[in-house]
Amino acid sequence: MTAAAEDWRDVLHDYLIKAGTSGRKQSEIVVRFQGKVDGASIRSELEALHLADKVQKFEIPTPARGGRSATVWRATTKLVEHD
Repeated sequence: MTAAAEDWRDVLHDYLIKAGTSGRKQSEIVVRFQGKVDGASIRSELEALHLADKVQKFEIPTPARGGRSATVWRATTKLVEHD
């Protein structure tokens, strides 16, 4: 892994930790890293963190009928204590 690849992950971890208990919508996270990291890599990292119990994943339904649900990611104490 390159230093640059490691850096964006650290920034992502901090970004999630700073969101507190509200977490961050996946769309916000992708926009935050737009132009630096592709969306697939971000989603892959989030899923890996989820499997390691370092983040929680929530699906929040949209009020509009037929609208897409929003995926929200929230750091757990395992991520906070690790960083």
